[in-house]
Amino acid sequence: MASSNPTSNDALLETLIPGYSLFARVVSVYLAVSFAFALFVVPLLVDHLQQFFLYFAASVEINYHDVLYRQLMHWVSNHRSLSKTQHSIAGTKTDYVEVWGEDEVKAEENEFENQQLDFETDEKKYWQRLSYMNKMKPIRCTPTQDTLHFFTYKGSLIAFRRSPRSSRYTLDLANAENITLYTTPWNREALRELLHDIQEVFLERECDRITIYRGVNSSDSTYWQPAASNYPRSMSTVILDENKKNALLSDIKNFLAPKTRAWYRSHCYPYRRGFLFHGPPGTGKSSMCFAIASLLRLDIYTVSFNSRLNEDGFSNLLHELPRRCLLLFEDIDTAGVQKRNFEPEEDEPLSDEEADMFHGDHPRRRQSGGISLSSLLNAIDGIGAQEGRILIMTTNCKKSLDPALLRPGRVDMEVSFGFVDQAAIQQVFLAFYVTPDEVRATKGVSTVNDSYHTCDGVSPDAKNGKNDITSLAIEFSKHVPSGKFTPADIQNYLFEHRETPETAVEGIREWVKKKQGASKSSE
Repeated sequence: MASSNPTSNDALLETLIPGYSLFARVVSVYLAVSFAFALFVVPLLVDHLQQFFLYFAASVEINYHDVLYRQLMHWVSNHRSLSKTQHSIAGTKTDYVEVWGEDEVKAEENEFENQQLDFETDEKKYWQRLSYMNKMKPIRCTPTQDTLHFFTYKGSLIAFRRSPRSSRYTLDLANAENITLYTTPWNREALRELLHDIQEVFLERECDRITIYRGVNSSDSTYWQPAASNYPRSMSTVILDENKKNALLSDIKNFLAPKTRAWYRSHCYPYRRGFLFHGPPGTGKSSMCFAIASLLRLDIYTVSFNSRLNEDGFSNLLHELPRRCLLLFEDIDTAGVQKRNFEPEEDEPLSDEEADMFHGDHPRRRQSGGISLSSLLNAIDGIGAQEGRILIMTTNCKKSLDPALLRPGRVDMEVSFGFVDQAAIQQVFLAFYVTPDEVRATKGVSTVNDSYHTCDGVSPDAKNGKNDITSLAIEFSKHVPSGKFTPADIQNYLFEHRETPETAVEGIREWVKKKQGASKSSE
């Protein structure tokens, strides 16, 4: 009975590991060692070889909050061998992996014709299929953490490791990690070349996008986190008086011109420019910010003035800004940095920034909590303030802002956004039913005066007859009173008739009566 045990054990192993018997026989004959002994020794040998490699290897580490981390993970997720490693992390598409995932917007655009056909053929089936696609998230595999993953790049052996960063204090870093790349000590230049190529691959994908970053203040660090990556917006879609629009764009372009930068340096002036956009909600302030960024290919960096953001974190964020960017403070009037009306104590000294806030016989002092006005002013134009950036602040109520915030040098140009007049109403109508030529263009820059095409790409003159769209826009504007509605109000109405401009013109009188009646009743 005992003599049959080896045979039964071999049979069991052969069942579990196909080819075991042949491999064990080869190892026993040619190496003169037991296969069981080899199974015990080989993992130890591999582990020691890895430690030996790491001891002498050249390495480079990429932190989680660095832009290069996002670029590297995008490259890894599309690498043939690294996306199919022996040990992987599998997961559906979530916020955590979205920063390097595939472009869902582009994929939806590629399926547009098929989806539209399904929608027109069987609407119920279309909604069921759409629900299934939303719930059936694509599974993505990336190399697991705390494990060395080897691959070759242009003939160089490179190791890849993800190391988690634990944080018990904030959810912002719940999935944070650092990445380390290793290579042989005589081939360290291969790492630089790899990272450079990774940047190029990523930027080819993002070259026609505007990335929006939000400031994150965690327990142990502050950094800019990508929040969105959107296609550019045409300047023609922003409704604003042409004279104001041209003056604003001319000022910004002139500031960013190389000769202007050289002039600032030669005259020892700080190279900064600040703008204030003020007006009622829905008048296009935020849209103008994004259109400017699209026109000049500037990424947007925005800060939320909440209770979690302290003054040190705010200062660190601004010091980490790139030299060429658009810094946006939205709704600065609701951020807690408002006009103050508290008198200081008699024995409390005032800083230079606070002394700058005196007007008449009633000085005002800093409020407690959050970001003080003194810190905000110092960050905007203090001695250590970042140069090269464009600052835009938006507000719904300019009167609520402290005059110190609006001083020249901090705000160099103000642009007021208001209710639409007859010319602006026509612009809204035209912008809604036609699309500018340069929308989503990957090369070149937009201009203020864009030529228009209809939403299906056909010239409006060719589709509706010469001046048909213009005639409808003029007729539409005659029935909308000037100075009563915002661009957002008009756009919301036109959205209901987005495919039939004639119907929009026919129903505008009734819509205006309802809106004016609702406004009177609310008063």
